[in-house]
Amino acid sequence: MTKVRISPDLALAKVYVSVFPFDKAETILQTLQHNVSQIRKALGIRVRSQLRIVPELSFYIDDSLEYVENIDRLLH
Repeated sequence: MTKVRISPDLALAKVYVSVFPFDKAETILQTLQHNVSQIRKALGIRVRSQLRIVPELSFYIDDSLEYVENIDRLLH
């Protein structure tokens, strides 16, 4: 996970995931989306005494590492 953006009301969390190697990113994103309810339940157990609402989770691929790798390859 690279970063998480949470809505002001804590109802929605956008989770950006960095995957290496990048060619497996789509498979991992599908796996995360398929298991979002189990991940949210585990999150709820961990933060139950700190948050009233467990946010809905949305997963996205963070392609910044691929971008940096591409720039590095172009420079060399």
